[in-house]
Amino acid sequence: MFRLVIIIQFTKEFLLRIIFDDYEDGDDVNVISDNIVDTRRWTNEHELIFKHDNKFYKVYYDEPATEMQDGCGYWEFKKNDEMIDVKEVYPVKKTIIVYE
Repeated sequence: MFRLVIIIQFTKEFLLRIIFDDYEDGDDVNVISDNIVDTRRWTNEHELIFKHDNKFYKVYYDEPATEMQDGCGYWEFKKNDEMIDVKEVYPVKKTIIVYE
């Protein structure tokens, strides 16, 4: 099945509140998953899936690998009011075969 790719923009500040579990009243946010999908020398790349206003979204972000990498990650070159592209996604039920 083909789905149209929908890109939505959220502010960096809003996404950081989701990452750091610092929602404000009325944000209507539910984190579905936040997993490390790649590791590099200085940062870990995360895939964040969250629900907001009854829609699901996916965004990638970098987190410093240790406390010594202060200043890298979290869209560090963007101001808090700048917009970040986020992809709208849909839950899909899949059946897999596992051999035991």
